[in-house]
Amino acid sequence: MAGACGSDEAEPAATTAAPAATTAAPATTAAPATTAAPAPEEVGTVGDHLGDGSLGTVEVGSGEDIQ
Repeated sequence: MAGACGSDEAEPAATTAAPAATTAAPATTAAPATTAAPAPEEVGTVGDHLGDGSLGTVEVGSGEDIQ
């Protein structure tokens, strides 16, 4: 029977156990305390700013494609 490393000689299997872990797992830290949710901001309605030019204007000439 061929050995695991490709040798033709039959050798006894290694019986050495892996060494035990010597370092302990790091201690877990507590989650930070939760904070209160921020105060809701006043939100304007959609109609408040449409068409007022605050976002700029786009001019399209006759015969030009709108993309």
